[in-house]
Amino acid sequence: MSAGDLREQVREFLAAHDPAASDRLEFLRARFDAGLAWVHYPAGLGGQGLSRSLQPVADAEFAAAGAPTNRPERNGIGLGMAAPTILAYGSEEQKGAGSGRCGPERRSGASCSVSPAPALTWPAWRPGPSPTVPSGW
Repeated sequence: MSAGDLREQVREFLAAHDPAASDRLEFLRARFDAGLAWVHYPAGLGGQGLSRSLQPVADAEFAAAGAPTNRPERNGIGLGMAAPTILAYGSEEQKGAGSGRCGPERRSGASCSVSPAPALTWPAWRPGPSPTVPSGW
């Protein structure tokens, strides 16, 4: 697919999903379902299997239309490291095929989790006193 074709696809999507009249999360879910969340990801996982170089093309079209984002600046680790790692090395369940974690319930691309993290409560996670630091920390 060319950049021009992708621009046209985004424009068609925007014509059917007015960002100004849509709920933010519903808009992001529809974008994911259309394969326009991460265009370089596989179909069914928010993308279309396109070149990663086309993502800025889609992002620019959405930004020009005032569309909501998944706030990537607030989730750099999740979107930049965790999601690509799960995509490359995760099981089908971890990728979201029927699990709901990255599937329909979490398909905004805002966050994904492989498994629940154990709750960290004070002071259980706190390290013990340091023998080299006078204050103990």
